[in-house]
Amino acid sequence: MGRSWADLKAVAEKVDACLKSPGKSEFMTCIHGDVKNENILFSADGARCALYDFQYTGRSYGVRDVVYLFASSVDSSDLEDAEDEYLSYYHSELLNWLALKGEAGIEAATRYRPHVMRRHVDLALLDYVRFMAGWGVWGSGSGWAVRRAKALLPQVQQLLREF
Repeated sequence: MGRSWADLKAVAEKVDACLKSPGKSEFMTCIHGDVKNENILFSADGARCALYDFQYTGRSYGVRDVVYLFASSVDSSDLEDAEDEYLSYYHSELLNWLALKGEAGIEAATRYRPHVMRRHVDLALLDYVRFMAGWGVWGSGSGWAVRRAKALLPQVQQLLREF
């Protein structure tokens, strides 16, 4: 990582720990780990999709895959204009899906508030940029990712404390 990311490098291990910590596991799931358009197959009618290339599969917050998809495959100008709308849609769909899982899902949905999801998104974004800055930032959403990460760095200690 270059000098311009020294502040991010200084907190990288703590951010990583928050994204993987067994003590903070309530909202964790199995993630793909490398969601980008190159790893998504769509049916001819576009109604179904599937992921492949599971070499980075692991345990973390589901929005980590969302952040990777945004940063690698969604145009930065779209993200600048509609990030909150996209995340709100994701959150709403997730809560709808959880509600179908019965009482335990409904209970989990009541605890996974938008501000909790946003904290997870912010940490996942910092981790993504840390990863990419080590060997070259690329992707259609990379401009958005870099700008958002730089804006988050002054708040990173607060984000980490909230965990």
